[in-house]
Amino acid sequence: MCPDDAVRTATEKYGPVRLGVACAGVIDIVAPLDVAEARWDRTMAINLKGTFFTFQALARSLSDVGGEGSMVAISSTSGRVGRRDCIDYAASKAGVISVVRSLSLALAPAIRVNAVCRSRWPQRCPRSRSGAPSNLMTSPTRSFSCSPTTRGLSQARR
Repeated sequence: MCPDDAVRTATEKYGPVRLGVACAGVIDIVAPLDVAEARWDRTMAINLKGTFFTFQALARSLSDVGGEGSMVAISSTSGRVGRRDCIDYAASKAGVISVVRSLSLALAPAIRVNAVCRSRWPQRCPRSRSGAPSNLMTSPTRSFSCSPTTRGLSQARR
């Protein structure tokens, strides 16, 4: 299902969607000299393109109803510092950070757009936590990023 259809379906069933979290990510550990073009394209399509078009669909929906909202992208510290073993992943997550900053400038103040840059925390967390989507979506940082209390906080810097 494309992002526009997903937002439309959710809106029809539940009313205006005021919160969106883009948690798209695929990573393959590959040496830089071995990254094939098809692998690069797949990583960009899932991690970067998917995030942008999901946020675009959410922003259009919010604009249609004249409402406020919040969007949070799950990015990665790899997008800020790079990685030697998965350059395509790091580049895609750097792109996600740039998309978040740009959309934040374009959509503020009605729609807050932020990114959470996660790292390899599942390996360092207690066994009761994992990198499962349910844990990613319920962490205190992500909940705070989506809450109305962040009304003045955004990636936008004017």
